[in-house]
Amino acid sequence: CRCGHGALVHFQLSVSPSGCTVQYEAVDAVAAEWQALLREAKQALTEVAESPQAEAEWLLSEQLGIDRSQLRVMPRAPTHAERQQFARALARRAAGEPFAYVAGTQPFRRLQLQVTPAVLIPRADTELLVEWTLEILRGMAKPARVMDACTGSGCVALALADEAPGHRYWASDC
Repeated sequence: CRCGHGALVHFQLSVSPSGCTVQYEAVDAVAAEWQALLREAKQALTEVAESPQAEAEWLLSEQLGIDRSQLRVMPRAPTHAERQQFARALARRAAGEPFAYVAGTQPFRRLQLQVTPAVLIPRADTELLVEWTLEILRGMAKPARVMDACTGSGCVALALADEAPGHRYWASDC
């Protein structure tokens, strides 16, 4: 099969009762370089990642600023600077640093938040707090006043402001 950039790619689809997997095999040298980079990353992440292959792809796509699906059709080889940047990020993650801190972002509801080790990483269960608060706000007259104390990353106040505009929000960290 020829991808959109003209590179020749071979793939195999396997379907079983437990799921579906796709194996890609590069036929050209450029794709082979990217695959080798990802194979090395997968190996380095085996001890710290639940899904080393997927996390290697997410980390590389974050470093390149592209969608993960574009990794399969990169039209050029990785540059020296890209390899170095990825190696630094990979070393941090392989040492056990949380993925969100290495990537510098964490998705939360409809938002993509910037995070650093100075704040806690927004967790999925915190999204329930936002959902419950949204239900309460739906029944209130606007503008309700909402205070997010000990806000940390600000994810609760930011998500509420994004999904329930027209209210007044304050966020404060202790």
